[in-house]
Amino acid sequence: MNSVSKTSLIKNNVFANFTPAQTGVAYHACFYTNAASQYGSASSLSDNNNFYIADTSNGYLFKAITSNYKTLAAWQAAMTLNPGTDANSQVANPYFVNNVTDLHGTSLSVSLDGTGTTPPEYFTTDIDCQARTAPHDIGFDDFASCVANGGIASPAAATICAGKTFVMSATGVSENPFVTYQWMVAETEGGPYADVIDGSGATTTTYTTAKTKKGTFYYVLKATCPSGGSAFSNEVVLEVNPLPTATVTPEGPVAFCNGDEILLTASDGNNRAYQWFDKEVLIDGETNITYLASVKGNYKVRITNTLTGCVKTSDPVKVTVYKKPEAIITPQGPTTFCIGESVVLQANTGSGYTYKWKKGSDFISGATESSYTATEQSNYKVEVSNANGCSKLSDNTAVTVNCKLDGEMQTDVTFAVFPNPATDRVNILLATTTDFEVELTNLTGDRIVLMQNENTIDVSNLAAGVYFIKISTAEQSVVKKLVKE
Repeated sequence: MNSVSKTSLIKNNVFANFTPAQTGVAYHACFYTNAASQYGSASSLSDNNNFYIADTSNGYLFKAITSNYKTLAAWQAAMTLNPGTDANSQVANPYFVNNVTDLHGTSLSVSLDGTGTTPPEYFTTDIDCQARTAPHDIGFDDFASCVANGGIASPAAATICAGKTFVMSATGVSENPFVTYQWMVAETEGGPYADVIDGSGATTTTYTTAKTKKGTFYYVLKATCPSGGSAFSNEVVLEVNPLPTATVTPEGPVAFCNGDEILLTASDGNNRAYQWFDKEVLIDGETNITYLASVKGNYKVRITNTLTGCVKTSDPVKVTVYKKPEAIITPQGPTTFCIGESVVLQANTGSGYTYKWKKGSDFISGATESSYTATEQSNYKVEVSNANGCSKLSDNTAVTVNCKLDGEMQTDVTFAVFPNPATDRVNILLATTTDFEVELTNLTGDRIVLMQNENTIDVSNLAAGVYFIKISTAEQSVVKKLVKE
């Protein structure tokens, strides 16, 4: 502008300088005035224009005499005589078809689209003789405005199970690269819709939901032009089927002793199929609603709705199986003896063990120690229990009392043993003419020697200790102790 005394209205213009980089002190600008604070009279106004400078190293948007301005704000502040200067103007690349030969706007010319003001009434057409219509574009080309198009969303309908994700996409959307997109959802056909708040790709043409919940949902893609116009895609109807209920109910304690078992029952329902697991390992053939667990494990059931195909696995139920203790009786002497003698029956011991002794078919009142002294003939057992309450009953230990103690009364079987203590040989002096049997045993009742009608026993190879010699006839027997030195 050379004459600052004239009144000028500068509107709807594109001031674009595409001069390439220069060297030395050369410079160029988009807009020049020969005054420091004005570009025309006080009534002049510049507004709704687009400014652009390609080379910002030695190019300037504005120049006022000797002052250069690189920003729109600095230019507005300098033009004090023309208040309101370029209040609605902008600095942006106009994106012409060709900067030299074709100054038509393109789909990239977003900054020009609909941002102009109403031109003078005598400007009814643009450079192509096309009618200028609102909202008006900046420049002499009233190019086609942005057309919002949400495209065709697919699939149009789908069914999935709760907890799954789902992918949908739209094709045939707006070609304008500055159109923005937003996926929206409603629980009622036709909306109202709300922006999706989870998943991924919510502002692209392909959207992946987060894990879904049961229900029916209606998705659309909203396309919005920079000028504000918008359009929606068709609805994607997503039906989400619920998962079956999957629980396991134990029919009793889940901690028990070896040899016991627990019945586990899965939740019931129509159209159900079952598969049992121990941890992640499938239990082959176990497809009933119940499972009988007899070993330790973490049991769970996978339940499938046979109509919808939806599957859910229960939380695991931990089953603990305790070991039973050993139950063994060790006699501490011969289990066959005469009236008046006894034998100590010793049970195995362990931490936390408790005991109950049994004589014949009945438990012995008060016999709860780890050992029991048997004085009567019978079959003895011991029940051993551990700290987990698991019990085991031992095998029978037979105690026999079928002879008279030596020296207690006169019998037809009278004998003497000498020497006693002995080192090599033991002699037996027997006052009877009938056949007899000689049996030598140790303290635990193990037989060492068994002879018929013999009067001498070789004990030279025996270890030092106490032994028993039993003399038996057809009618009775007598036991004597022998000490081996």
